[in-house]
Amino acid sequence: MIMEKENDIPKSVVVVLLVVTIVITMISTIIVYSAVTFSKTQSTQTLPPPPQESEMSGKIALVVLEAPSDAGNIK
Repeated sequence: MIMEKENDIPKSVVVVLLVVTIVITMISTIIVYSAVTFSKTQSTQTLPPPPQESEMSGKIALVVLEAPSDAGNIK
């Protein structure tokens, strides 16, 4: 009897805690989702300049890849 009374938690408290946990999880998920979609819309609006930079970085990468073969021929 004494042990049961010490461990007895009202079911309403458990239900309220579960509901609060679920609501907090849903709110945080919605906040993260909206932040990700907002950042994606911002990045799509500013996408036209970056492809030129990525093309330049690709050319730089080709030059870097060609450099070791030239350096290997020098003795």
